Amino acid sequence: MCDIQTMFFDKDGYVVFCRHCKCYQVGYGTMLLNLSSYDFKMLMNVLKNECDIDDLSVEENAKTIVIPTSSQETYMIFTKKEASRLLAILEEADNEVKTEQLLSLFQ
Repeated sequence: MCDIQTMFFDKDGYVVFCRHCKCYQVGYGTMLLNLSSYDFKMLMNVLKNECDIDDLSVEENAKTIVIPTSSQETYMIFTKKEASRLLAILEEADNEVKTEQLLSLFQ
């Protein structure tokens, strides 16, 4: 049985984590992703790499960051600002999960 905990929630999106399944649900913009722990970390890494690229020739509102999903026909597309915000949400949620895991060692 799932043991869901909200790791992040605000006007931009949310991240919940199931302690039993070790899976994440990420809601951001108009998308909802169900991710394994591995896929969650991979998404963070991909976003981090994309956000670290400085391309001054790209217009601020251009959706130039394209990230594949597990479905061959489905991709996520972001502006740099959107990708950076999603990365910040994922990192905050990841920090919460790590904190919970550390605290559980003392119980």
